[in-house]
Amino acid sequence: MKKLALVVCVGSLLAFTSATPPISAQSPAPSDATAQSPAPARFEVVSVKASAPADPSNPATLIPQIAPAPDGSLRIANLPLRLLVRVAYNVDDENIIGGPEWQTSQRWDINARAEAGGPTGEDAMRERMRGLLADRFKVKTHTETREMNVSALVLANKDGKLGPNLKPSTADCSNQQEEAAKLAQEVQKNPANALALMQQVKCGVIPVPQVGTGGAPQIMIRGLGQDMTVAVKLIQQLLGKPVVDKTGLTGKYDFEMEMPLDPELLRRVAGQIGVNLPPGASNIPAYDGPALTTILKDRLGLTLDSQKAQVPVVVIDSAEMPAAD
Repeated sequence: MKKLALVVCVGSLLAFTSATPPISAQSPAPSDATAQSPAPARFEVVSVKASAPADPSNPATLIPQIAPAPDGSLRIANLPLRLLVRVAYNVDDENIIGGPEWQTSQRWDINARAEAGGPTGEDAMRERMRGLLADRFKVKTHTETREMNVSALVLANKDGKLGPNLKPSTADCSNQQEEAAKLAQEVQKNPANALALMQQVKCGVIPVPQVGTGGAPQIMIRGLGQDMTVAVKLIQQLLGKPVVDKTGLTGKYDFEMEMPLDPELLRRVAGQIGVNLPPGASNIPAYDGPALTTILKDRLGLTLDSQKAQVPVVVIDSAEMPAAD
């Protein structure tokens, strides 16, 4: 049961880690008054139902799943509103303000068919999801910038030397989105085998279960062909507060780092994404590895610096429970 808890939480934590840019203000309108914007991408048919009650013996009822199809259609299982907003607006939990009380407790299954011949790709998927949230959940949002306490990720060594577990990548990640979509579909078909399926990924973020010196479970996170945005989002999820990239590192990197796993982290991450932890998850032995700051410095050659910064956020003004169909 402890292993299942790790699969649920780590799989959910990493499934929505993305290398795409963070939210930003809307682009200005074209100066040419005759310029026509393309019609927004929309789902043609949408079915929304409350998810089945969580069953600890059935991982399919515990793990949030999202499987985009090549034609732009989308199948979702066990996602709460909070996570739907995170995916639709490409934003981390720490950058969302407000929302209804049920946004993490109630989970939803959604089948959505894209319009024939419509645009495909990640941007179109997110645009369709925002339309779905507005139509079916009556979600109204706005973006703004707020001053927050943040942790700036910077180089630990003045000479710019990186740690032994952070290296420029030579991986070919040209088909990463297609491979990620295929993986999501395979996990949906066989959620109990999620970790084994993840080990086949050539470009992405992979959890590798290990056992610590004291017998406590640990997870090694392996990033392949990723830019620093991915590492920043992962560290932000571990810290539970905004992290900004000030390393100056560009390009793609491979990295490995331990996840300082403990019951408090599991509960916080599970609460953010609406995962129902199975019985016994709170009895996981205490983490006996190095602190996150030590991992970053010794493994990656990076460190965190406390600062104040203007942070873009999505504010959920209102939302309604959808009618099932």
